[in-house]
Amino acid sequence: MTELINLQVFERWLQIAAVMLVGGGIVAGLAMRRQYRGLLKGLLVAGLGPLLYLMWIFYRWMVRYDPAHDYVGLHCVSVFIINVVVFVIVGAMLGFIMSRIFGSGLQPSYSKKERDSR
Repeated sequence: MTELINLQVFERWLQIAAVMLVGGGIVAGLAMRRQYRGLLKGLLVAGLGPLLYLMWIFYRWMVRYDPAHDYVGLHCVSVFIINVVVFVIVGAMLGFIMSRIFGSGLQPSYSKKERDSR
């Protein structure tokens, strides 16, 4: 029985997705450059491609199998904890940055006095 997908196929598609994010982010940023923070938004999306691939390389290195040094990353609780901490920190930082650049999309609520003065 053959696998539906193997590591090489996944990594190749991940590389393609990373390149497409870079290209799409740059094109979108240039197209939206006249809008508020349009270029910055596009560059942020473009930066997600390399970050995605770097995070994959980090994860793969952490869970590697190295028989020469008797190391199996998937069997270590410390590897799991490090992965969780790194991915949570990177995700929180990205969320914070994206919320600052893209905004929350929510309209600010005004008091009755402020609404009447507008």
